[in-house]
Amino acid sequence: MRLYQQLSAVLPARDTPRGVVLTLADSDFREASVNPAVYERLTRVAAIIAAQPGLMIEVGGHEVHSSERANAVRELLLRDGLAANAVVARAWGDSRPIVSNATASGREQNRRVEITIYGSPIGDMPNWARSYSLTPGQ
Repeated sequence: MRLYQQLSAVLPARDTPRGVVLTLADSDFREASVNPAVYERLTRVAAIIAAQPGLMIEVGGHEVHSSERANAVRELLLRDGLAANAVVARAWGDSRPIVSNATASGREQNRRVEITIYGSPIGDMPNWARSYSLTPGQ
């Protein structure tokens, strides 16, 4: 719970059966490059994760520039001290939209990078069937 709270103070976060998922929006990028304004937030994420040995990180790029964006985020996390064998980058392309691509707004929401944090320090076995909010009243 503390890890979730720390991470959600830095980037939008969800607790899911896959692990804690942080989302970087399309606006956090300039084409395939991470917007420099996001560097500090990624540095904070790396520090929080580094304080919990044994965590694994999957950086998944979605939609346009998925591979380049995922790799750019991975490289920043590695630069900030995370172990190379703990961070993988994946390009999902358009295979996992979160909303319909029928509108410009939908396409923008689908252009994202998700940082999924998982591993034994936060539990390997999910006990729930769906995502839920840890924020009271939601």
